Amino acid sequence: MNETFKNKILNNNKRLIYIIFVIFLGIFYRLIPHFPNFSPLYSISVFSSILPIELDNKFNKLLKYISFLIPLIILFITDLILGFYKGMIFNYLAFLSYSIFSYFIFNKYSKLSKTILGVVLSVGSSIYFFIISNFGVWLLTDMYSKDLTGFILCYINALPFLNNSIISSIIFSILIFYTYELLFLKGKDVKDVELN
Repeated sequence: MNETFKNKILNNNKRLIYIIFVIFLGIFYRLIPHFPNFSPLYSISVFSSILPIELDNKFNKLLKYISFLIPLIILFITDLILGFYKGMIFNYLAFLSYSIFSYFIFNKYSKLSKTILGVVLSVGSSIYFFIISNFGVWLLTDMYSKDLTGFILCYINALPFLNNSIISSIIFSILIFYTYELLFLKGKDVKDVELN
């Protein structure tokens, strides 16, 4: 076995361990007491979108193809414990669709720092989740009247949760993406990866 092949296997195995760590972070954090909507899941949904780009084609093929499902796997495992709820389909679709959207952004702007792009996309993810999930709350629950007033009131009442989402997106995306860059992209040419 040549040295390059061994290094690729080792590097992909290290990435796999990191991905498993991120999944456990998402599960653990969702199960412990925390501020409402203060969650790493926004950043994890964005992080899952870089895996098809980052993983070598010859290794971890299954992971490449299911990477977009990582946030859904975290949600489903924890929902089995916490309980299912009305509107959960909106939450699942929000995370899945934003993960796919992020994949195209990372692909298009591949020369930018993953940390910087990860922070921007994670903040976008929390805003997108706010819009989609609260539409589900308004549509599927009896909390608000099914008219324009109830619709507006639903979003106004959810604004404090948006603050927590944005703050957690910034914190967790820096943690997840900067660690990823330090561990796996530190040997790349400076012109390819900008860490500033």
